[in-house]
Parts: sequence; C-alpha cells; structure tokens
Amino acid sequence: MNLLIAAIPGWNWLIEPLQYPFLVQAIWVSAFVGLVCAVLSCYITLKGWSLMGDAVSHSVVPGVVVAYALGIPFAVGAFLFGFGSVVAIGYIKSKTRLKEDAVIGVVFTGFFALGLVLVTKTPSNIDLFHILFGNVLGISQGDIIQTLIAGIITLVIILLRRKDLLLFCFDPNHAKAIGLNIQFMYYTLLSVLALTIVTALQTAGIILVIAMLVTPGAIAYLLTDRFDRMLWIAVANSVFSCVMGTYHITDPHWREVFLLTVAMLRSADSLVQVMKQEIDALVSHDPYLQEFLMWANQKSQTIPSQPKVATTRAFYLGLAQPSPTAAHFALASTLDQGIVLDAALENLLLEFAADHSQDFAYVNACSEALNNILVMVLDAGFYKSLQQLKNQLPPPSQSRERLQDWWEQNYAAWVEQVRATIAHYRNIHHPWQFTPEQQQVLQRYYDANQLLVDCLNSNCEVTAAIRQEIEATLLLPQQALEDREWQGD
Repeated sequence: MNLLIAAIPGWNWLIEPLQYPFLVQAIWVSAFVGLVCAVLSCYITLKGWSLMGDAVSHSVVPGVVVAYALGIPFAVGAFLFGFGSVVAIGYIKSKTRLKEDAVIGVVFTGFFALGLVLVTKTPSNIDLFHILFGNVLGISQGDIIQTLIAGIITLVIILLRRKDLLLFCFDPNHAKAIGLNIQFMYYTLLSVLALTIVTALQTAGIILVIAMLVTPGAIAYLLTDRFDRMLWIAVANSVFSCVMGTYHITDPHWREVFLLTVAMLRSADSLVQVMKQEIDALVSHDPYLQEFLMWANQKSQTIPSQPKVATTRAFYLGLAQPSPTAAHFALASTLDQGIVLDAALENLLLEFAADHSQDFAYVNACSEALNNILVMVLDAGFYKSLQQLKNQLPPPSQSRERLQDWWEQNYAAWVEQVRATIAHYRNIHHPWQFTPEQQQVLQRYYDANQLLVDCLNSNCEVTAAIRQEIEATLLLPQQALEDREWQGD
C-alpha cells in the first residue's frame, strides 16, 4: 500500500516538507491565521472597509515599539494602538465634516509616521522589516500562544455576534430600525479587526495582512451571492494560499526566503539552531551515511589545521600558470601532504577510470602521471608501493601487440591496485556504494548545509557563541555530535 501511495506523481513533493517540525509549525500557524483573516474578510468586504483594514494594520507600529520599551507582549501594544486608531477615526468622523475615507487616511498615516519615528529614535533591537513582513519561520512559542489567543477571541466574538454583524454590514439602517445599537456594532467590528491584525502580526506582518484581510473576501464575493458560501470559499482560498505559500522548503526560491527571514529577525539564533538540528536529522537514521560522515570526519582530523604559508604561495603560483596541470602543483603538494596531495591523487584516479579501451598507448601516460605523483609523496611506504605499481607498467619500447595484450589482460586489475594503495595510505577514494535514495539525501544534506552557511554569512544577528558552535559541528556524524554534547564543548 505504501509503495502504491509513493508511486503517485508528486507524492514525495507533497510530504517532503512535513519532515521538518519547524516548517510544519509554520504551516499550521499560517493556516490558522488565514482562517481568522478569511472569516473577517467577508464582513469587511460586505461593509466596504478594505481601507479600514489598511489603516488599522499600519496603526499598530507605534504600539509594537512602546510594548518593547515597556517589556510587555507586542500583541498588547499592537491591539491598544490599533483600537486607539479606531476610536480616533470614529471620534474625528463624528466631530468634523470630513468624510470617512479622509479621516482614515489622516489617522493611519499619522500613527504610522509616529511608529517610524519611535523605531528610529528609541534604542531597541526592533527591526522595521520584522514588523512589516513578519517571521513565520522563526516564530517563537510565546508568539504562537499570543496568536492563538487573539485568533480564538476573534472567532468567538464573530461567532456570538455573527447575525448582528452581518445585518450591520449589509444594511445598517435596517439594523438600527430593529433596535440594534449601531455604535456598539461599529466599535465591535473595528475591535475584531484590530484583534485580527494582532493575530497576523507575527506571521504575515502589517503589509501582507492587508492582502489577507481583503483578497479572500473579495474573491468569494465575486463567486457567490450567498454569505454562507462566501465564508467557505474565502476560508478555503485563504488557508490554501497560506499553506502553499509556506510549504515547500526545497524549492530554489526558499534560499531567498531563509536569507530574508534571518536578516529580519532581531536575533536569528533560534532559527539557525533549528535549521542545524533539522539538517543533521536528514542523515541521522541511515547507518551507512553516518559511516560515510565518520570517515570524512576522521580524514579531516589528519589534515594540519594551519597550512604552511609556503604551501599557499606554491599553490597560487601553480594556479596562476596559463594552463595549470598536476605538475604545476607538485611543490604545493610536497609541502602540504594533505588536501592538495589528496586532490592530485583523486584526479589521477579519475583519469585512470576514464574509458581508454581503444587507446592502449595510454600506458605511457599512466607512467608519466605516476612520476608526477611520486615527486609529491614523502611517506616511504606509500612511495615504495606506488613505485612498484609503476614498475608493473610495460616499457614503451615494447611492440604494439604486447602493449595491446597487457592492456586487455592487466590494466583493469592494475588500476584497482592503485586505488587500493591510495585508499590504504591516504584514506581516500573508498568504494562507497550509495543507493539513488541515499545520493538524493546526501545532495539535500549538502545543499541544506550550504544554505545554513549562506545564512550565517548574511547580514543576520547571530551571537558569536552560536556561530562558532554551528561552524564547528557542520557535517559531523551523529556520534561526534553526541560526544561533543556529552563533553560540554
């Protein structure tokens, strides 16, 4: 059954993001916010208050700064200033001859300008981009609790007063005629609007919340003339958009999303730590991949941590040649006896593995290549073994037929001996046999580590201790990570 499901086109694409707990969290939080916004969107679309949603969302900015300065939750400050803007709009409208759209424009620009002044003048770690765009991928547990509380209160109020609110939005004159308190309904709907914006503040920010408050209701309004159907269409559209907008982390555009997110956060420590944990988890349950990482870790520990300065100079002198070959890096390899020598040996094996079945004269090139390698090798045992292998090659003075015979009968076995010798003395080029699934996991693991390093190298706020810990534990096997944790490193 599982095999049949896995064979469904796109199934792996669909379930792959669900392997990341922080992404699952972002998905369901976004879906919840989308639900709340969609329900209210139907009422404000029917009432014609799209601009009001824009006004209230911009008015919460000074509340966020004040809340930070007082050490209280952002949601409290955002709601108070959002509701304050509503009261200001209602008061100015009732006391002046200005029309509602003009009052809204004056109030929301005034509150937003006040917020910008406070952000720039008040000493704080608040990033304006964080307020504008939210941070759903780095949302904290405290922010989630605030979002849930504000969202649930919003839905409960709408549920309890749904018929009165519907009548007020559709025909306020009729609502007044049958005895409804129009003023109370006015401020109730605006209070719910402020609460909804607080709900979406941490997830979508004040820019995107405008779209979430307007678009679902507008789409549903165009598709049906019944309010109950309008609600279902708006909710389905909003939740689907939020989920799919948060969903697939392995698409190339997610690199920019992560880079933008870590740059917007006041502190990216938590997000990069979660990313590191999820990256390590990609390969933690595969013993063979863990063995591969263990080998890479052991090999890395044999390389000098501080290369000789002369090695670096020799390497770049070789690299600067018009057409650099292995011979140009012989001096650097002799001085290094580490990564540069291993790279030269790897290139040698790759060359030997090429298909030369129709070129038996290639034996001469093999002899020349081994001569270049022998110049670099200082280890006596390794040198002797390579020299013996070189001596097994037939001399170029032999006849074409004898060279052809040796090539057909001995070349493949001789290359295997070279490979085994290099693996024995240099601990490289082991015959790792990865399945297609393991190759895919390794590629994802490599790409994810690259993304993590790109995030660390971006303009993000990560403490020095967290940065050093992540860089020190990149690409380590699970056992080495557990040993470090046990030792308290």
